[in-house]
Amino acid sequence: MRAWMQDNAIILKTLEPGSGFDDMQPLKTLIGDAGLVVLGEQRHVVRDFHRANHRMIEFLVSEMGFTVFAIEASFPGAHAINDYIIDGKGTAESALASLAYPAWTTETMSGMIEWMREYNATHAKKVKFYGVDNRPAETSAQAVWAYLRRTDGRGRPKTWPADRARESSRRWKRSRASLRIWEAASRLRGRGSRRSGV
Repeated sequence: MRAWMQDNAIILKTLEPGSGFDDMQPLKTLIGDAGLVVLGEQRHVVRDFHRANHRMIEFLVSEMGFTVFAIEASFPGAHAINDYIIDGKGTAESALASLAYPAWTTETMSGMIEWMREYNATHAKKVKFYGVDNRPAETSAQAVWAYLRRTDGRGRPKTWPADRARESSRRWKRSRASLRIWEAASRLRGRGSRRSGV
């Protein structure tokens, strides 16, 4: 394993964002024409992982044309960040606070959001920010439902007749009630399994 790593490792001179991309050029061969690059970290709260991801995102956007950033974070909360980096609505701090994950409300993450905003201000092809976690479930469901109500499901706007809008509202209320019943049942099941020692 050690020999393989010595033969194949791409050594970065720094993790510091904004440091240019000379040392990252070999990654272009490794990534090739991939449409998806997955970045990870051993733990969410380690500053150097965030710095490395920020630098990698700068490289992927600036040098390879990637434009979508998706993160393990609240789906509806990420809309506030997307609004900030594309349209300048709000601040990076208030947008980060909407993610509902304390691990993301860091100075390093704020710096990455600010970089995305600055990049978008000077480029026609915009970077977009999305959350891919459905927690909290109710607000995620509301965001999806609101999207589906205003589009045809393919991103194209649609006009709903009033009777369909009323029916969709009734369906949403029923689905929200079903979700609450399911969550309550899950909590009861959890208590029951603890009592029985399972």
